[in-house]
Amino acid sequence: MANSGQAGLRVPQYAYDFYSDDFIRESWPHCAAMRKLGPVVYIPELDNYPMTRHAEVWAALRDFERFESRHGVVGDAFGCDLLQGNSVASAPPQHTTLRRTMEPPLQRRALQDVQGQIQAATDALVVNVPDGLAVDANPGLAQSLPLTVVRDMVGLPPFE
Repeated sequence: MANSGQAGLRVPQYAYDFYSDDFIRESWPHCAAMRKLGPVVYIPELDNYPMTRHAEVWAALRDFERFESRHGVVGDAFGCDLLQGNSVASAPPQHTTLRRTMEPPLQRRALQDVQGQIQAATDALVVNVPDGLAVDANPGLAQSLPLTVVRDMVGLPPFE
């Protein structure tokens, strides 16, 4: 158990290298173990307190004054610095402006208008996979599609 420094509040610890190849390859058992420990755990290697359950995350996302994200939302200083100022790692009024700008092309009606484009981009990725080859959908689709289709939908230039 770790002490968070707030009125003797005790938080369970989960000690594991989140950047190890083993964790990255197979993170779900670790996520399940942390959820069993409680809604918040302490990660000593990263000196942070991730929330492990949907209800707590949902509440924190709506309470930006108490759970401030403008200084970062990932597990280390490098990641926090990298994301600082984007829509995820910002606070009102900056977050509100970014969200209002990016939200319209991502709403249901707009997505229906580009469904064919999304399907064509997905098909182009899948057609290049040899028959019988196992593919990790995360780098294959979940990373590629936002960096292409969503980028185009919100009007960002291509990455160089």
